[in-house]
Amino acid sequence: MQVQRISLDAPLVPSHNIPPNNDVTVLATGAGVTLIGRLIGRIIHVSGQIAMARLLGVEVFGLFALGWTITRILSLITPLGLDKGIVRFGANLWQSKRSSVTGLFRLSMLTSLVSGCLFGTVFFFVSPWLAIKVFENIDLTIVFRSFAVALPFITTLRVAAAATQVSQRMQFAVIAEDFSQPLLTLIFFLFFFATGWQLLGALGATVLSFLCSTILAFYFAKQLFGHQQESNEPAIISFHRIIRFSLPTAFTGVFLALTIWIDRLFIAYFQPIADVGIYQAVSQSSVLFAIILSAFNAIFSPMIAELYEQKQSSRLRKLYMINTKWGLYCSIPFLLSICFASREILIVLFGSEFANGQYPMLLLAIGQFVNLATGAVGYLLIMTGNQNHWFMLTVVAFLLNIGLNFILIPSFGMVGAAIATSISTSTLFIVGILQVRWKLSLWPYDWRYTKGLVAASVTTLLLIVHRFTLDYSMMWVQLMSIMIIALLGFGVTLYLLGLDSEDEEFVRLISARVRG
Repeated sequence: MQVQRISLDAPLVPSHNIPPNNDVTVLATGAGVTLIGRLIGRIIHVSGQIAMARLLGVEVFGLFALGWTITRILSLITPLGLDKGIVRFGANLWQSKRSSVTGLFRLSMLTSLVSGCLFGTVFFFVSPWLAIKVFENIDLTIVFRSFAVALPFITTLRVAAAATQVSQRMQFAVIAEDFSQPLLTLIFFLFFFATGWQLLGALGATVLSFLCSTILAFYFAKQLFGHQQESNEPAIISFHRIIRFSLPTAFTGVFLALTIWIDRLFIAYFQPIADVGIYQAVSQSSVLFAIILSAFNAIFSPMIAELYEQKQSSRLRKLYMINTKWGLYCSIPFLLSICFASREILIVLFGSEFANGQYPMLLLAIGQFVNLATGAVGYLLIMTGNQNHWFMLTVVAFLLNIGLNFILIPSFGMVGAAIATSISTSTLFIVGILQVRWKLSLWPYDWRYTKGLVAASVTTLLLIVHRFTLDYSMMWVQLMSIMIIALLGFGVTLYLLGLDSEDEEFVRLISARVRG
């Protein structure tokens, strides 16, 4: 993926001037860039997690994973929702009032930096109490303090990368946030480990990678917005209005993240720290579903804001259907691979000491699949002014998850944590899609999904036959054969059943993007 110099004079056609049929072009092009970039970035990220798990060992990796989990949760609060606010309000202003977007960008970056520094400072000073009193492990002090230093960089990176999405040019956010950050983490970690730094090497690599990626994201954003720096045109949308929208959105993200990630904190409290390391490895596979969903939603979210403001409900409904359907199509081979090869995935990638995580992996994958099957329900509610309803749903799911974790983890350990997370996330997104239908009259399903159902059924039968008739001596060969059958079986069957016209256009555009 090459970084091209931005031509700020090159016209971008506003979406209100785009013919309805070309909405698929915009979605497919943006999704293609984002999906490819984020999948590559996720592969690099998982490679880094594998390297850390194998080189550090399960207990030390568990320490790192616990610090990373807490930091990820905090990093959803620290931007104050401005990563969503700048997309919500900036997308509609990009063509006509770029100077207003520029002013919004500057204020958002400054606010997020101050917020990140304040939260980072508090996290740094409470780290000893958190490590000793809550988790009863003094080694966590240095872990938490290292991540506290990284928190301002993580915050500004999130906002700067989101700001570039208002132009519907997705490559900048992908390169800065999804590609460069995990790649630099892996490179720095291997270098530090080779010089004798183990846990400190992993922590230092993480801090440096976020610093470098933040600088890169800020550079891209400056290229997009910097040409307006001399403009004195007042902003159309007040910062107060944006904050009023962004803060509930930020806390929505926090509760959603807590619903997905808090199980690791409960495992650390009730179970040995090694179980946190295993569970962190397990979660890497289920996150692939979220990456697929976010790849489509990254370009879909600014389109939601524009089409909703323009009252283009029919176009929005069509895009919602395509977005949901192809998110499902891309994820089904991954789900089938996990169903038939969860143990092989963990042993081949992370080592035999992680094999106990096979059932939690399957349970988490099911919960994430439900998330993906409902489409962009969170973005639809947020970008259409229903963020408070989505916020209340995330709070309910979070409370449900806490209760289930308290009940299930002491008796069932990691399996109990996975059950709790899968039930609470599934409940959240099922109720969410019902809210979308009730409030927005949008529904992504129709009879055309039967082709995907038939393709999934045929692929499942092929995998059952393979599982009970062939037994390879080498586990990695077994894993590769299952993944190939899942991918080719589903893809070929779907193709033979015949694609709908908009699907053919979508596939053609994605293929062109991959070849380009």
